[in-house]
Amino acid sequence: MAASQNLYSILGVPQNATDDAIRKAYRKLARENHPDLKPGDKAAEERFKQISSANDVLGNPKKRALYDEFGDIGLKEGFDPEQARAYARYGGGPSSARGGGGGQGFSFDMGDLFGDFFGSRERYEPPSRGNDLQATVELDFAEALRGKEITLQLPVAHPCGVCRGSGRRSGGGQRRCPTCRGQGQVNMGGHPGMPKTRCPACQGTGQVSDPCPGCSGQGQVTHQGPVTVRIPAGADNNSKLRVAGRGAPGRGGAGDLLLTVKVRPHAWFRRQGNDLIVRLPLTVAEALCGTQVTVPTLTGSAQVKIPPSTQPGTRLRLKGKGVARGSKHGDLFVEVEVRLPEANSPEAEAAARALEGQYKSPVRAGLTL
Repeated sequence: MAASQNLYSILGVPQNATDDAIRKAYRKLARENHPDLKPGDKAAEERFKQISSANDVLGNPKKRALYDEFGDIGLKEGFDPEQARAYARYGGGPSSARGGGGGQGFSFDMGDLFGDFFGSRERYEPPSRGNDLQATVELDFAEALRGKEITLQLPVAHPCGVCRGSGRRSGGGQRRCPTCRGQGQVNMGGHPGMPKTRCPACQGTGQVSDPCPGCSGQGQVTHQGPVTVRIPAGADNNSKLRVAGRGAPGRGGAGDLLLTVKVRPHAWFRRQGNDLIVRLPLTVAEALCGTQVTVPTLTGSAQVKIPPSTQPGTRLRLKGKGVARGSKHGDLFVEVEVRLPEANSPEAEAAARALEGQYKSPVRAGLTL
């Protein structure tokens, strides 16, 4: 819908129409132009969109009031009616709002209004914080699970030794701020009669001085220094951590440090969510006869009972021995691997032949595709 179109004329009602009259007009026009009743009629489809948009505003008391007072501009996202009224009070006598269909009695340019109040003109802003920094840290598998303190070389800010943190040239003296003429305040948007705001040049002091040559007026200097960061227990590969206040320094405070954790793989352990899986090699006799084996865990050693005739690939669970994340604990799964002797011998071959008669069924029975 074009901004120049009047919403009341789209629905065919006067500006003082009652809510009931607007509802009736909308229903009638919507039925006449509904796409389901006029398939393929592009003109009717566009007309239906205009009718719906007009009803969305005029059928809503708050939106209708803004439209009646300010026109189309009053419907824009971020529009502040109180600021607009204040602007009009300071800006001049009655005329008509430039910017939309229903505006009443304002003599300001809505484009200037949005420029003054929403940032295209100069205004005071607080000192900006430093930039966020990004870094990647690499940890061993166990270090990531248990947590670790690491030391990184990062920018660190200290008060300038030349000006002792003031940002001013020593012995340079101060002079009246030329922007605000020593008042510490300037008119909003530079318009006489507008509300005042803090001067951006002198930060409200009314005085300016030459910047310190040691810190360019920042009041602080930056150098690389050691910073200790704690990686919490349970960090996974490619975990993202935000460490507040450990980024680049700035006059408004330091930014944040954004860490990516890389975890080196382990020879025996691997991770699935909060569960851990450890490969457990067994001899043929241990798997066949059963045994009890000691396995390492995050909290110390644990005993695992291997039942007789345990097959390769069998998983045995140790509940709660996995990764701890807050109040949740994963499990540790012991995955059995049966290892054959490394070297063949007549004795080993004879023992293996003797086992052939112990199988109750062919080992490849049912193997098919």
